[in-house]
Amino acid sequence: MIVHRVGRRIGAHNWFAVVLDFVIVVVGILLALQISNWDEQRRARELERAYLVRLASELRANIAEFADDREAAVSTSKSVAAFAAALRDSSTTDDVLVGSAKGFFDGAWTTPDFSPSATTFTDLSSTGNLQVIRNAALREAVIALYDAYQASISAVEINTSWVLPNDARLAYEYDALRWDARTSGLFPERTNAQAARELRAQRQVLLRHTAAYYWIYDSVLEAYSEAAAQSQFVLDRIAAELNER
Repeated sequence: MIVHRVGRRIGAHNWFAVVLDFVIVVVGILLALQISNWDEQRRARELERAYLVRLASELRANIAEFADDREAAVSTSKSVAAFAAALRDSSTTDDVLVGSAKGFFDGAWTTPDFSPSATTFTDLSSTGNLQVIRNAALREAVIALYDAYQASISAVEINTSWVLPNDARLAYEYDALRWDARTSGLFPERTNAQAARELRAQRQVLLRHTAAYYWIYDSVLEAYSEAAAQSQFVLDRIAAELNER
């Protein structure tokens, strides 16, 4: 309609009206583009906030999990150290040695776990939405955190693959499964004196095994602490960013 009117006015040489109509058309287009741009920016801000809220929730859950896992790992590490100390000390009584062996094989003879949630970050990365986090420093901190998670996961997996062959040897050659509550009933009964004598006969092998487990748990304890601190740092940055929005 406006174009038709412009055409008629050009024919009538009404140049002022032509220019006015042209300006109205251009302004209308620019206004429509600006409104579209504002709407797009609003959606981007809403998407950014939604992702930051999800990241914050995920990090709080990870921090709580690190605390629980660290507490369990400290207890396990103490059981490993207690068994090693009992083996080293020639004055350890049979009852104490047997009790520490049960504590190790029935509770501490496990590999640690490091499996923080990364669902939100994976979503951000796979969808190409990382750029919706406009604060570049915060975006880089988030990326660095999840890279650190992955490095710790890989380290725990490497340590586990290193120690598991020794587990198999210990279970088969040194009757380690007789100490596990689930399988101990499958073996002939023995007195504490007999059990202690067998443990002392295998002292060097058992000490090497406890040393490997102590090293693994010492490493994962450090990973839990570092991951918790770095997660809290990023969580604080996210909280500050959300408060500013």
